Amino acid sequence: MTDSLRVAMLCGVPTVGHCGVLDYSVQLARRLTGGLAAGRAVRVDLLVNDPSGARARLEGALGEVGTVDIGPGWGPTAVPRILRRLAEPDPYDLVHVQYPSRGYGAGLAPSLLPTALRLTRRAPPLLVTLHEFEKVRTRRRLAAVPLVSGATSVVVTNEPEREFLARGWPGRTSDVQVIRLGSNLEPGDGRGTSGPDPPVQSREPAGADGSDRTEVLSVGTFGIIRPDKSFPSLLRAFAHARRAFAGPARLVVIAEPIADPGLEREVEALLAALDLAPHVVWRSAPTAADAARELAQLDVCVLPYADGVTFRRGSFIAAARLGLPIVTTAGPRVPPELADGKSALLVPAGDDMALAQAITTLLQSPELRAEAGTRARALSELFSWDKSVRQYLDLYGRLVSPRQTASPPGVAR
Repeated sequence: MTDSLRVAMLCGVPTVGHCGVLDYSVQLARRLTGGLAAGRAVRVDLLVNDPSGARARLEGALGEVGTVDIGPGWGPTAVPRILRRLAEPDPYDLVHVQYPSRGYGAGLAPSLLPTALRLTRRAPPLLVTLHEFEKVRTRRRLAAVPLVSGATSVVVTNEPEREFLARGWPGRTSDVQVIRLGSNLEPGDGRGTSGPDPPVQSREPAGADGSDRTEVLSVGTFGIIRPDKSFPSLLRAFAHARRAFAGPARLVVIAEPIADPGLEREVEALLAALDLAPHVVWRSAPTAADAARELAQLDVCVLPYADGVTFRRGSFIAAARLGLPIVTTAGPRVPPELADGKSALLVPAGDDMALAQAITTLLQSPELRAEAGTRARALSELFSWDKSVRQYLDLYGRLVSPRQTASPPGVAR
């Protein structure tokens, strides 16, 4: 019988609300479980904080992934608790940290872990996957120096992040690997399963069959509403698009309540000034399946990032995976695959009128919506879970091989 390769995956669980890194971690852990690395069946446990029943919210999504409670919080006092979980009763072969994560808060435990592991009798290899690291605040980036410097190996999710890391840690360049994100949302059940990606079903936008459609068309957005998502710009653009479009349209917002008080006041003022409140529908999506169902009803998906679209944006990847016609923004570094504007309609970031025109163009043409959705689905093959899981299993195998485990984290090879 093949023995198992035990992986401890660390990711913070927020006590309230959602976290895209957590959703990604659960998806990845599910798909890795049962795969083979170095000839051994992989078994992943998610090490989580559970101060108020947060872990229970994950049970329906975890499948065969185990959960290990490290206790409340991610401060320095969490480090000895994590070390005990890693060593007892059956030691883990590999530690995989997802960083940063909303659930960590300001906790320093992930950053202190490499140093603590080096002081143990048997230090398992430590792999770190960095998410949007270029965009985190300077203070958090500095706090992560021990984690990035002390890790056995580092993964980033796109090439610009690798280039950024190379500038900050030139000595790490040789062992930084790019493994692209998979979608947190999947067609059908919204979660996906371990094993191959399910086939993407054809999606026919409203009116594509040439019928005379009179019901309201849905323009939508989703994700956490925060300043870098340019939600006020979307409201202004939608107001213009409604006036330009010959038929009825509504804006569907699939998101949690706005957490930023200043942004919330700005949004409320805009809704009143533009007389949009009757035409904006707010939807909650407690689970990925709920989000996938809500998104599947959209005719146009709008994702106006303040700094422009990149392939680190999980919301863009999910929209493409679901075959939605997408309008998004171009920043200083447009991914080459999007430069022709065919897989998604691109407008300059911050240009409300250009955003409105792109929305109107899609609303007025069911044929263009159908074509844009087809191209978005084709683009989503870049973010195949099959490929990223194979890459991780290969990396796991290399890290736990006898040659690798002879050196503790942070030691150059």
